[in-house]
Amino acid sequence: MPVLRNMPPSYILVMLMATSLLLIPFMAVSSPAPSNNTDLVALLAFRSQLSDPLSILRNNWTSDVSFCQWIGVTCSRRHHQRVTALELPDIPLQGELGPHLGNLSFLRALNLTNTTLTGSIPADLGRLARLRYLDLGDNNLSDTIPSTVGNLTMLQSLVLNFNQLSGQIPDNLRNMHSLRYLSLESNYISGPIPNFSFESMPALSHIYVQNNSLSGSVPSGIGSLLMLQVLHLNYNQLFGPVPPTIFNMSRIADMRLGNNNLTGHIPSNTSFSLPMLQILNLYNNKFEGPIPLGLAACQRLQSLNIALNRFVDVVPTWLAKLPQLVVISIGSNALVGSIPPVLSNLTMLSVLDIAFSNLSGEVPMELGKLRQLTYLHLSFNQLTGPFPEFLGNFSEILS
Repeated sequence: MPVLRNMPPSYILVMLMATSLLLIPFMAVSSPAPSNNTDLVALLAFRSQLSDPLSILRNNWTSDVSFCQWIGVTCSRRHHQRVTALELPDIPLQGELGPHLGNLSFLRALNLTNTTLTGSIPADLGRLARLRYLDLGDNNLSDTIPSTVGNLTMLQSLVLNFNQLSGQIPDNLRNMHSLRYLSLESNYISGPIPNFSFESMPALSHIYVQNNSLSGSVPSGIGSLLMLQVLHLNYNQLFGPVPPTIFNMSRIADMRLGNNNLTGHIPSNTSFSLPMLQILNLYNNKFEGPIPLGLAACQRLQSLNIALNRFVDVVPTWLAKLPQLVVISIGSNALVGSIPPVLSNLTMLSVLDIAFSNLSGEVPMELGKLRQLTYLHLSFNQLTGPFPEFLGNFSEILS
């Protein structure tokens, strides 16, 4: 120190600066790379609530490798050690979801379908602002759908089917402007269907809410969903007339409204336009009036099930002009007249059910040309004549 004491201050400052510059390369080499433990902590907390009976996570999620290399975990290439996907479908994890998953702020996909999860859906999942895909289907999740799910405005696919969820569908799901695919089927959800509309959900193309306890009317906004391709509302407790706009949708291919308490007339052919329709199920409702003539233009139609309603009509001959038909189930209505022989033109027909009606005349022998037929149900009518001989040629026919 006596040497430094005799040196001028300016010289000492120059020496200190020079020494610092020399140390910088060594500091850069010896300092560890910056890390973010937020996602690691969240993953470990997630694992801690799972029994993992097959030890899949216990044997794979180990400290000797980066968590970005763990099974089911995908990390971002741009953001160091930030998890963008957690996908463990069909692995028996057995346990509950904790709130810690809400800390995976870069997560874009969460797929835990069929993983034997129990408990409730954490409200903290609503903090995953970047989430695009959420699939928790085929589990034993209970309680209600948290309203915070409506905060996921970038979500494109929401799958919560085949659980034990109850309560109502949160109305703020309408805030999910990017949603394309909604599957809530086979739960215990009750209350009304939110008024999904094109204005709030312009991309919505698939709605699966069947097999619940939903009540109220079919929302009018559904008829405005220009991208809608699949609409499954069957097996609920819906009632009242169906908005006529639902029968005038250019993209819908699969419409199932069966097993409800829906009423009223189906629009006439002037306002009935479903050019892409392949499946129509109106089974077991209280629809009235004639069988909609607009169906005659549905050249892609494969399955028509309008049985157990209050339609008053004859068996339409225009059915024979729908070459893709595989299933015709129109019985248990007030149908009169005879069975049109031209139905034999439907070479792909497998099911023909016109039972429990008021049909008369003989069974057309031409039906013997239906070589794909496996189910024929014509009982409880006023049919006359001999027993159709052609039935003896059908080894696969059930009835």
